[in-house]
Amino acid sequence: MRNLGIDPSKILKCCAHIILGVDYAIDKVFKNTEQKIGVHNLLEVTAGERIFTSPSSSIHTLGLIAIAKLLSPSHAQHSVSLYNDFKSWMANNGLKADGFRGFVANRFGRIAELAQEYLTWRGSIQAFFNAVVDINSNKLVLAVSTFIQNDWFTCCSEIYSKMGELMIFPMMEILGIDKRGDERNADRTWAGVKGFFDSKLVDLNELMVERKEHPRSGKDRLEGAVIEEVIDAVKNQLSKTDYFTRSEGETSGEMKYAPLTNLG
Repeated sequence: MRNLGIDPSKILKCCAHIILGVDYAIDKVFKNTEQKIGVHNLLEVTAGERIFTSPSSSIHTLGLIAIAKLLSPSHAQHSVSLYNDFKSWMANNGLKADGFRGFVANRFGRIAELAQEYLTWRGSIQAFFNAVVDINSNKLVLAVSTFIQNDWFTCCSEIYSKMGELMIFPMMEILGIDKRGDERNADRTWAGVKGFFDSKLVDLNELMVERKEHPRSGKDRLEGAVIEEVIDAVKNQLSKTDYFTRSEGETSGEMKYAPLTNLG
C-alpha cells in the first residue's frame, strides 16, 4: 500500500489485530473474575489446580483448547484422541452426527468458533463421557471431564459464543478473514468498514448499559463487563488508524480506491 502513496498512519497493518484484541479483551475479563473468585471455587476441585490454570489464559480458553485437542480429527491417530470413539459412540446410539466435523482450530476467531461448536454438541459430549470414558485415564481427559460438567465454563462459552455472533464473526466477514474472504462483499471497503464499526459500537454500548444497569443475574453482569472491555479494545485499535477517528463528512470519498489489506 505504501507503493500506492498511502500515508502510513492510515494503514491498518493487520486486519486480524482487531480480532485478536477482542479475544484478549474477553479472556481478560474471564481471567480477572477467576482470580477474584478462585479457580478451586469455580471448578469445585480440591487438588490439581495447576492442571486447570495458566498465567496467561482463562479457564475457559484452556478448556476449549483441551476439548479441541481431545476431539479434533487432526489428532485422531494419536492415542490421547477420543474423536473416532466419540463419532462411533454417537452412531451406535442413534445420535445424529450430521455436521460434526470435530473441533478444528483456525487462525482467527478460533475461540469463538470452538465455544459455538462446544455448545452445539455439549449434551452428546457429556453423555459420551458419562457412558464410556474413563476420566482418570490421563490428565487431559480428567481436565476435559471437569470442564464439560462445570457451570462457569458453560457460562463463559455462552458469552463468548454470543460475542462471536455480535462482533467477531461479522468482523471476520466484512474484513474477509480466512475463508470469508472468498465471498464478495460490497461493504468490504474502508468506508464500509468504518460504517460497520460506527454502527456496531453503538449497538454494543446499548447492550452493555442494559446489562450493567439492569442485570437479571451474575451472568448479565459478567456479559456487561465483557462488552465494556471489548468496546475499549476495539476503540483502542481503531484509534491507531487516523481514518477511523474522523467523522463521515471528513472522510467522504477518501480511501475510495485503497485496498483494505495488502491482498487488495
